[in-house]
Amino acid sequence: MKKTLLKIIPIATLFIAISLTASAQSGNIWFFEGNGATQGVLGSVSDAPATYNLKRDSYKPIPNDEARSLILNHVRAGAIIRLYDSPDMSTGDDYTVITVKKFTPYLMLENFELPYDDEYINVNPLNNRDKDLDGHLSVIVIQ
Repeated sequence: MKKTLLKIIPIATLFIAISLTASAQSGNIWFFEGNGATQGVLGSVSDAPATYNLKRDSYKPIPNDEARSLILNHVRAGAIIRLYDSPDMSTGDDYTVITVKKFTPYLMLENFELPYDDEYINVNPLNNRDKDLDGHLSVIVIQ
């Protein structure tokens, strides 16, 4: 009986260590009230896959219709971040797709309305003829 218990304890410790390491390495996306990450910090979300409807959900990590910029902090490669003006995620309204190409230790996105591309991210504003996503963010989708 003692031998079995001694084998279980190291295995359980290994699983706990892996779990703590994984959560410690998850990235964050910080949203700001002003362009260029100025003014107040509105809040943040993890880079784990999720959908946040800032207008309809009871849990709102940031206020609806206020964010104008963001900072990616330790965001994983392959993450796709979709930002929608429409609470219905309509592609007939302003929206932007941010594709993280490689692990991003720290990167500021000054606004949601202009295309941008570098070694870390690609920002693709779509159906953005109104240039009305800054300050009108209603849905965040992270894949």
